[in-house]
Amino acid sequence: MKSLKMTLLFILLYFPFNYLLIAQEFNGLAKYKVRLAEDKFDFDASLFFNEKFSKFIYKENDKKKWVVDSDDPMGPIQVVYTDNQGYIVWRSILDPNMYVREFCGSERPEVYLDPIKFDWTLVNEEKEVAGLSCQKATTSFRGREYTVWYTTSIPISVGPWKFNGLPGLIVSVTDNKNEVHIRLVDLNLSASITDLSNPFQNTTITREKFIECLDSEYEKYYRRNQAIIAQLQAQAQADGDDIEISDGGLSKERKSTELN
Repeated sequence: MKSLKMTLLFILLYFPFNYLLIAQEFNGLAKYKVRLAEDKFDFDASLFFNEKFSKFIYKENDKKKWVVDSDDPMGPIQVVYTDNQGYIVWRSILDPNMYVREFCGSERPEVYLDPIKFDWTLVNEEKEVAGLSCQKATTSFRGREYTVWYTTSIPISVGPWKFNGLPGLIVSVTDNKNEVHIRLVDLNLSASITDLSNPFQNTTITREKFIECLDSEYEKYYRRNQAIIAQLQAQAQADGDDIEISDGGLSKERKSTELN
């Protein structure tokens, strides 16, 4: 009996909580509103999860060039290159590597492998978020400081976008620059999920090369924008119009959630 107790104690100490959750079964669908630093609008997102895998999907649309705007004719506009599958983050609960599907410009989607292990600090604070009793945690991730709220009432290590690694479902995420906002809006723990196995056979690019592609595409966009403004300004002066045409404060650097 003593040997059995020692073996059980070893198992509990050796394996992290992620492994112990396999005994619990979930077919979950968590819906979020997501606004990353590069976004001008909130986007609908869905996190499908069970005790083995999670799949986060957002920005899916039938239009390859999706122009998102507001009711205000002078309001912001965001162009999203996508398809009906959208942007995807897929991971195995027991593996820090995740597969990320995103778009660079209007070309075909790219898939890259992103190995991430979050270093969380658990904070002794509680509050209700989206009707769930939640605990607070903080972390530093690629140039930003994040505060998240998670619920142990759903004790499985999943979350929206790339966030994971806590002893419960991540319910909300904000950053210290007030540029990243993710919040849970609906939760179904008995969703009809047919298959959450890895949808990607292979990667198509490295994360480093994908970032280079994004930077290159943004630089082309910025230069085109500046050239058009210069042309319009020259035409206005030639017409004798005393007006100044502005780029609206367009940044020369691409705005990104991940700063490094």
